[in-house]
Amino acid sequence: PAEAEEALRSLVKDRPADERAAAYLRGLRAGLHARARGNSCYCEGDYEGAAAAYSEGLDVDTGGLLRGLLLANRAQARLQAGRPGEALADADAALCVEPDSIKLHLRRAACALALSRPELARACFERALELEPDCAAAAAGLEQCAREPAGRARRAEGQAAAAAA
Repeated sequence: PAEAEEALRSLVKDRPADERAAAYLRGLRAGLHARARGNSCYCEGDYEGAAAAYSEGLDVDTGGLLRGLLLANRAQARLQAGRPGEALADADAALCVEPDSIKLHLRRAACALALSRPELARACFERALELEPDCAAAAAGLEQCAREPAGRARRAEGQAAAAAA
């Protein structure tokens, strides 16, 4: 964002009549301001407020320069607010902007786990490991996915045995 802001500032200075560049710069600044508010809300545990601020940032960033970042942040805020379906949609949209982001693949996996979709989570962890083979979080997540089906099967057997008794 800092490089984009500097480039737009330079363009506006060099070509003051370029209204589109000026609008993008205003949008970028407003988007950064909304992001800062969202980050503050998130740190205070106000996840709904954070999601709303990130949404506002998406609306005002007319050039879309912060789109991936704001979607990723909103995904995390929505996940923390207990809205994993919406969080997954945001993570998917952010991955369209930044397809090689390990952080986004891990976030998408967290959403999938919250939605009880271990197959999707496994695919996300595997993709993160393709991008960064030494990613400890992805390796741990993949191990968790491998353990989960066995745990689910044991619980189902226990429930069946209890029902039969």
